[in-house]
Amino acid sequence: MQRISSLERQKLLAQILPELGKSTISAHLKELAELARLGLLPECNELCETLRRTEAELGELRLTLLRGLGLRPKSGGSK
Repeated sequence: MQRISSLERQKLLAQILPELGKSTISAHLKELAELARLGLLPECNELCETLRRTEAELGELRLTLLRGLGLRPKSGGSK
C-alpha cells in the first residue's frame, strides 16, 4: 500500500466514518452470534451468502479505515 497525502487521508476518513456510524453490522452480527450460541441459527444458502457479503463489506471498510489512518494491513489479513 503506497503512502497517501494528508488530504487524501482526511477524505478517506470522511468517507468511512459516516458509514461506520450508520452501519448496523455489529448489531446484526451480535444477533447472529446469539442465535448460533442457542443453536437456533438455520443453515441455508441465503444466510451463508449474506455472511459472505458482510465479510467482504467489512474487509473493504477495514482497508479504507486503515488507509485513512495511514496504516498498513498486516499480511495474511483481510483481502
